[in-house]
Amino acid sequence: MKIDVQRSGQQNKMFHSILGQIAKQATHLGSRWTTDDWKRLHLYNWRRERGEKPSQVVPALDGEGIVQLGLQSHKLTKEEAIEFTEYLMAWCAQNGVTIEISETPIHPQQGIAYQRPPYPMPALRRR
Repeated sequence: MKIDVQRSGQQNKMFHSILGQIAKQATHLGSRWTTDDWKRLHLYNWRRERGEKPSQVVPALDGEGIVQLGLQSHKLTKEEAIEFTEYLMAWCAQNGVTIEISETPIHPQQGIAYQRPPYPMPALRRR
């Protein structure tokens, strides 16, 4: 029996930090987007890459515009948070986004602080 453990607060902090750095450095469709916008864009793409139907788009209640449903990071399990964080790191490396990490970076697999990355992490700079 598989038990899904909800992501840790430190995992949440890590992927939100990465998303914030993406928001500061990257553009999409020629525009800058907020951290929350980037989170939705990446959650959608990551879910699609996993072979899932990531969300549904429906008309707004007043008929003015559309609303995307179903993309919520707070529902990620610990394992999904690991995969999402690693997806973000790979995306950053492939798209020229430099990830700055603090003196005590957080290991995406354990959701705890560590002193050295256990694997090569391209495009990183220490603060």
